[in-house]
This record gives sequence, structure tokens and C-alpha cells, in this order.
Amino acid sequence: MGTISISHLGKAYKHYPNRWSILAEWIDPFRKSRHELRWVLQDLNFVVSPGESLGIIGMNGAGKSTLLKMIVGTTRPTTGQVHISGRVAALLELGMGFHPDFTGRENVYMAGQLLGFSLEEITHLMPQIEGFAEIGEYIDQPVRV
Repeated sequence: MGTISISHLGKAYKHYPNRWSILAEWIDPFRKSRHELRWVLQDLNFVVSPGESLGIIGMNGAGKSTLLKMIVGTTRPTTGQVHISGRVAALLELGMGFHPDFTGRENVYMAGQLLGFSLEEITHLMPQIEGFAEIGEYIDQPVRV
């Protein structure tokens, strides 16, 4: 089991008044900046220890997905650090990584293998995965239906 430590984490995105400002800043990077920073997250600090769970709740645009992307490393923080001990994997968007023409069960096997699990490990975990999904026999239907 691993630990997730977040210290002074923050993320800001550049906001330009128009698309020409992006080009002007790119062509002449030594002049004054033509953007302003829009902070999505600022000064987050927390630790998730082995065996603990953490829920992230907020309105649309609150930065939940941005935080998860920084934890798994798909987005770099503007400030602060993320320290992971152990293994972290995430499905950040609903349906991400699922092929609509395959069944739920087939998608579980494919996703599990992409995460480095053997077929035997996935087969062993399948009853728990089915229980967690709470979709019963529909796990054997194509995801699109």
C-alpha cells in the first residue's frame, strides 16, 4: 500500500485576451507577458495514508479533475509537490479507456492488463470488481448499451 502526500500544491493556467496575444507572446517572449494567470487550485496540503480513502467533492470547474491529473502525473503543478509511494492509477473521465463495442468484462481485462495485472490476477479480482460496479449481468453486455 502507498501514501499520497500533497504539499503547497497549486495550478494556474494562462489566460489570453485573444488568440493573437498567444502568438505575440510566443514570437517575442522577452517583452511583457500578454497573459494573466487563472488559479484553479492554490496551496493544497493533505496526506492519504495506507488504508485511508479520500473523497473530492465540488462544483463543476472547482479543480477536482485537475487535482487528480496532478496526482497521477498527467498535468504538472504550477507550485508545490506531489509525492507518491506505491502505485497510482486513475480513470479521470467517465468512459475513458472503455471501448463501447466490448463488454464491461472485456474492458476490465484490457484495462487491467494495461495497468500491469496478469490475466490470473484480473480473474481473481473479477468478483470484487463486479460487486463494486453493481451492474449485475449487464457487465456482459457491450458498454454502449
